[in-house]
Amino acid sequence: MALRRAARLLPLDDELAAVESREAVVRALAPLTPRQRAAVVLMDVLGQTSEEAGRSLGISASTVRVLAARGRAVLKEKMGDRHDA
Repeated sequence: MALRRAARLLPLDDELAAVESREAVVRALAPLTPRQRAAVVLMDVLGQTSEEAGRSLGISASTVRVLAARGRAVLKEKMGDRHDA
């Protein structure tokens, strides 16, 4: 009986972990400009090429690459600050 009860709790634990992960991602992306955030999400999260992301955003592929690089630099700096504290 206890095992069955524990098994029912696992999906809730997984769901809670997923919510916490989403919240962490939202917090991490918050310092980025909207365009940087879009470029990073499209390329690094959704796996689009810069050309695909550019079509989605209505900008050139080279602009997407610049925005993504700048966004990644901000993320790296912020993540470094968190680990240094």
